[in-house]
Amino acid sequence: MMGKMELFHGSNREVRIPKIYIGRSPLDFGKGFYVTTSFTQAENWARRKTFRMAAGSPIVNVYDFPDNIVEQEHISVKQFLKADEEWLDFVVANRNEEYYNEKYDVVIGPVADDSVIRLIRMYMNGIYDKEEVIKRFKTEILDNQILIASEKASKFLVFKEARVV
Repeated sequence: MMGKMELFHGSNREVRIPKIYIGRSPLDFGKGFYVTTSFTQAENWARRKTFRMAAGSPIVNVYDFPDNIVEQEHISVKQFLKADEEWLDFVVANRNEEYYNEKYDVVIGPVADDSVIRLIRMYMNGIYDKEEVIKRFKTEILDNQILIASEKASKFLVFKEARVV
């Protein structure tokens, strides 16, 4: 029997059917539909998006998603268990728009919050080397993010509700 996990997406509107190829760029894991297992993280995303767009209301959309997605046949999943060198290289490539995520349907890993983004920018600008940035990551408590990067993977998302926050 397949279990489910609850995922959250912060927006300024209800999103019953995610649009995978719409979104701002460049982001940590590339273009796609971002969700998280943290309601608080999604709430922050919703408030930011509503402020940035100056429209709508902050809404957290709630979905069910298979908790064993990494085991699904025909779904290519990249999972980062921590913010390490491989994660940093992947995030920097996406933020520099040097990598176009065509080989993964789902990407799972830490989210680069504001303090981590500052560290990544310092690395990208040559202020810190890779080792220093990774060492500094270890002091950060990072929420997770899950990128749904293909229509195939989006079919596993089941909309439950939209909560105004």
